[in-house]
Amino acid sequence: MTTDYNDVPYVALPYKASRIDNIHTVAKFFGLEAPAFDKCRVLELGCATGANLIPMAHMYPDSEFVGIDFSEKQINAGKKCIEDLKISNIKLETKSILDLDESIGEFDYIIAHGVFSWVPADVQEKIFSICKKHLSKTGVAYVSYNTLPGWNMVRSIRDMMLYHTKDFKEPAQQVQQARLLLDFLSKAAPEGLTAHKSSLKKEVETLKNLPDAYLFHDHLETNNQAFYFHEFAEKAAANGLQYLGDSSIPSMFVGNHSKEATEILGKIDNIIKQEQYMDFVINRRFRSTLICHDNCSLTRAVKPEKIEEFFLSTTLMPENGLNSVDLKAFKETAFCNMEKTAKINPQNLAATALLLVLAENRSKPMSADELVKEATSRLENVEEDTIRQTLHQIGIPLVLSGGIIISSDSGKYNANVSEKPKTDELSKYQALYGPNTTNMRHDVISLGIFERLLIQELDGKNNTDELCKKFTKKIMAGELDIAHEGVKLTEEAKIQKHLLPQIKGTLQNFANNALLDG
Repeated sequence: MTTDYNDVPYVALPYKASRIDNIHTVAKFFGLEAPAFDKCRVLELGCATGANLIPMAHMYPDSEFVGIDFSEKQINAGKKCIEDLKISNIKLETKSILDLDESIGEFDYIIAHGVFSWVPADVQEKIFSICKKHLSKTGVAYVSYNTLPGWNMVRSIRDMMLYHTKDFKEPAQQVQQARLLLDFLSKAAPEGLTAHKSSLKKEVETLKNLPDAYLFHDHLETNNQAFYFHEFAEKAAANGLQYLGDSSIPSMFVGNHSKEATEILGKIDNIIKQEQYMDFVINRRFRSTLICHDNCSLTRAVKPEKIEEFFLSTTLMPENGLNSVDLKAFKETAFCNMEKTAKINPQNLAATALLLVLAENRSKPMSADELVKEATSRLENVEEDTIRQTLHQIGIPLVLSGGIIISSDSGKYNANVSEKPKTDELSKYQALYGPNTTNMRHDVISLGIFERLLIQELDGKNNTDELCKKFTKKIMAGELDIAHEGVKLTEEAKIQKHLLPQIKGTLQNFANNALLDG
């Protein structure tokens, strides 16, 4: 395995679900006071280049981070990034999970993303052992893995690829042959087998678009075992650990399923069984599970006032745009998610005001107090207590349905473009070496050439006019080109006329995507 990961490095990315403030949020939601995410100790098993861990270390300088991986090549790449950025609160080591012993100490959060299903049984047991022995009293571990029944179709295709590539020794040959097989399968399934052909074609098309490294490590590895959720939960329990929750709270809510499923699932009073039957219903294929010590007390019945303990944001927008909402008199207004697959209709003016304020501030989480005060200021003759009671009524149901997103951290980024915008050093560094950067919400943001160049100039010393002058000089010197309607611009006045709006628009895009310092 060491050779495989050195020869074909895994495509390392930040995983938002595994960020420690998200883990802390889920724990807090279910009544566990997990350690403070901004002053804690974190271990990541199988950290690759540290793409998931380094942004956290950069974001939370008062916390300590340790990452291990057996690929020396990937660890060295991560060490270079850490050294270049002068991040002092993180350490990456080339080490096997099996070699970890008591000397590593205690951790408040342990992360194992994309590891558990892809290692032998003895390493899986070691992961549970590490979680039991090295988690602090109220610490939480995040473990992701492939799940059944959803993985069944993928497992069948994996078996086909393994059979087809077994006589090829080089990773590049194996990937090439696997892709040839996928192409064959997508074309060769008999027309009469409609259901089989449809499901097969869907899976094949997904796999065909995956990067080579992902296809090789996720589907051609010697180890790739999927589990039923109850099997994972039973293994955890055998090691003195319990199921805390999923990294996504809405995925645990039975009310997000059909009326018939909700009615039956709601009668199951055992959370392990309930989660397992939900997996059966939706054919779940992947889980990000949070576990903690079995003596930790959890509260599944969440009280309405719990909403006030978090920062709040929303994925919902008024169906007809922000300007369509009139708060002078109640008029039924639909709020939808971006895909318009979910829709809610606030039942009164107070609820409408709360959702409108969240929608207007969707780029940055708000505290409950900020939200209530702002919503109150928008309405006439409505007391703050009424708005707060309305938030209690709608808050938790919207969290469970995914309409409101809760967070323990308000974020250190600026949701508005300041007079002299500034970005963080990690974003600059990553944009310098490639098209993708990690924003301050732990998302991967893809940048174009102009965006990558502009972000290098955001040091908090230049306003938009000064930035425009800088880039105009580059264009006049022939270092860059700018065109309008397909015609290259060469006159300074015309360059500035078209460049300034482009800079302002790009900066606003940076603000919306959490790339500007707060």
